[in-house]
Amino acid sequence: MWNRVFRVVIWGIITVCIALPINSFSQEAKKEENKTEQKVEKKKEQDLSNWWTRNPLTFDPIPEDLLWHVEATYQWDRSTGNWTSDNHAVDSLLSLRYHRFTNNLRGSFEKKSVAKPKAPPFSEQNTSLRDSTKYDIHEDFRYALTKKSYFAPGVFYFEDDYSYIDERWTYYAGIGGDVYSFKFSGMEIFKLSMFGAYGYETKKYIDEYHETYLLVKEWGIANTIGNYDPDTEKYDVLYFNESIKLFPYQGVMVTQDLIYVVDAGDSDIYRWTFSVGVDFKIMENLFVSLSYKEEYDNNANQLLGIRKRDQTNGIGIKVVF
Repeated sequence: MWNRVFRVVIWGIITVCIALPINSFSQEAKKEENKTEQKVEKKKEQDLSNWWTRNPLTFDPIPEDLLWHVEATYQWDRSTGNWTSDNHAVDSLLSLRYHRFTNNLRGSFEKKSVAKPKAPPFSEQNTSLRDSTKYDIHEDFRYALTKKSYFAPGVFYFEDDYSYIDERWTYYAGIGGDVYSFKFSGMEIFKLSMFGAYGYETKKYIDEYHETYLLVKEWGIANTIGNYDPDTEKYDVLYFNESIKLFPYQGVMVTQDLIYVVDAGDSDIYRWTFSVGVDFKIMENLFVSLSYKEEYDNNANQLLGIRKRDQTNGIGIKVVF
C-alpha cells in the first residue's frame, strides 16, 4: 500500500514538474503572441504617408520593411519673338529607408536651346546660337541619431557646359535635424530643418574655358580672369542647407530650400541656390508643380559671358510613387 502511495506521490510530483513549465511556456507564448498581434495592429494603424520627409525614429515602432519612394518632375518653357529659347528640365528623387538608415538620390537635368531669326528674306527661320546641358546629382545617406537629428555623409556631382564646368565634385559629412515643427489635429503641417557640414571640393573646366583664357592672354588682359587654374581646382568648403515643408491643405505641399557653399579658405568664393515650389494633387500619384529657382555664384567669370545670377521659373507635371 505504501508503495502505491509513494508511486502516486512521485507521479504527482513528476506531473507537476512537467505541467508547470509547459503552462509557463504556454503563458509566455500567449504573451509573445499578444505582443506580436499588438505590433501588427499598431503597424497597420501607422500612417506612413510622406515618410521620406520624417525622421524614422518618429515612428513607433520603426517600420521593419524596406520603404521606397520615387518622384519625377518634367518642366518645359519657351520664349519666342526676337529670340527663341527652349528650356527642358527633369528632376527626380529616389528614397530608400531601412530602420534608421535613409538614402536619398536626387538628380536633375536641364537642356537649353537659344536661337535668333535669320536675316531677311529668311527671317521666318531660326539660327541656332547655343545648346547647353546641365547635370546635377546629389547622393545623401542619413543615419538617425535621435528623433530630431541625423548624421549624413554625401556627395554632389555638377556639370554645366554653359558655365564652362566639365565636372565639380563636392564631398561632405555633417549633422542636421528638425529645428521646429508644428502639428494640427495630430498631423504635421509645418517643419523647418537645417544641416551643416564640412567638405572637400574639386572642379575641372571644359577645354573651351582654357582656350578662351589663352585668347584673352594674347589680348593682355588675362589678369581679369581671377583664380585661373589650368589644372583641377581643389579646396575645402563649408556646406549649409535650410529647408521648409508646409502642408496647408490635403493634397497641397509647399517646399522651400536654401543651399549655401563657401570656400573654407576664401569667403569671397561662395555660391547659393534658393528654390521654392508648390505641388497640387490632381489625381492619385499625379501633381501639378509650380517652381521658382534662383542661383548665384560669386566666383562666376563675367569676362567669359557668365552671369553671377541665374533665375528659372516654370510649371510642370510631377509623378509620385
